[in-house]
Amino acid sequence: KPVVVDDTAYLFFARHLSAEPLDPYGFELFWYQQPQQAMEILLPPVLPYWLSAGIVLFGENIVILKCWLLPLAWIYCASIWNLLREFAPNYQFEGSGLAVFSPAPLGMFNFMLDSPALALGLAAISMSLRASKTGRMRYTLLASLLIALSFETKYTALVLPPIISLILLYERSYIRIPLLLTLAICIVILWEYLIWLHYGYSHFLYHLDSAQNIPEKANTNSFI
Repeated sequence: KPVVVDDTAYLFFARHLSAEPLDPYGFELFWYQQPQQAMEILLPPVLPYWLSAGIVLFGENIVILKCWLLPLAWIYCASIWNLLREFAPNYQFEGSGLAVFSPAPLGMFNFMLDSPALALGLAAISMSLRASKTGRMRYTLLASLLIALSFETKYTALVLPPIISLILLYERSYIRIPLLLTLAICIVILWEYLIWLHYGYSHFLYHLDSAQNIPEKANTNSFI
């Protein structure tokens, strides 16, 4: 698919991050009817950073950047496969085919946030289950990281903690719930705190409060 609608703004972000990786929201872009500060665009950092890495490595080639998203597609497919093996093993092959080749994921496979957030979210659920069944800390840490990455890809990933909590309750893995979620929350808070140190406000809280005006940047230096 060509770069259209919101894809164009996300590509602007990636272009900026490829040049200024420590200043993710420190620029303006012409969006809608007038120039806007980047903080006004509802775009968490994970996907723009991933695209910016592709730009650094291969240049701003749209076809190559589309291919650069294939690891996220693989994560989506592998997560669907693993979850069906757990919950519907008799339909693992058919269910995976339906989930992967249905119109919804194929149509969203562009520079939008939906598919990457879904892929990381499903991977977080899959890793949470594996952590519960094996008891290994590395899977717990990976699941926590995936929850945080999914949230910082699209904030609708707020639905993940209750979903994962219900699954772990069903698995009677009671102790793992607060550990897993606390680690994920700490990762998110750390990122948002760095953004707050740099700009004077958190990107997530700004959009949560539906603020209309962004104050002048409190600090123009890099936050690392």
